[in-house]
Amino acid sequence: MSGCTGADRITKEKVQLVTTNYITNILSKYPHYKGKYKITGSYNVGKKQTYGDIDMVVLMDNTMPKNEMKKDFTKWLVKNYDEKTIQRFTSIKHTGKRFYNAGELVSIKYPQNKTTSVQIDNIFSMDENEFNFKTNFLNLPAEIQGLYLGIIKTIMLEVNPKRILNDLCIN
Repeated sequence: MSGCTGADRITKEKVQLVTTNYITNILSKYPHYKGKYKITGSYNVGKKQTYGDIDMVVLMDNTMPKNEMKKDFTKWLVKNYDEKTIQRFTSIKHTGKRFYNAGELVSIKYPQNKTTSVQIDNIFSMDENEFNFKTNFLNLPAEIQGLYLGIIKTIMLEVNPKRILNDLCIN
């Protein structure tokens, strides 16, 4: 069982097949999807043979704020797809839900075949810069991601954030 959805693990060989199926049959039909995605994370590092989820950065148009876009996406999923396609979660904490909207992503449980499923994390980006940043950052090893976040957090706690932004010429 995997993540918040309670889905099955997926083998490396099946990731691209299931992703293509999901993009073709679901995501490409969402009106705000801009036709661009990247699988990120441990799948790209190549050391594992199975994964607990598929992490995917997806590019959306910027016609509404991200939090509204994520809500719109979840309403659209539930309205347009039955429970065989966007499946109910089986994890103890989230049993019965059909999506999990948290932070930058929306998690769903999607079929791999007739008997197994996989968690897909749709990581929303609203423009090309955000898409590229998230893709590159999430493709770093977890240890490096943690190191970067720790350094940035320490700097932001130790130095006035207004000064940092000013020094970096960021409004």
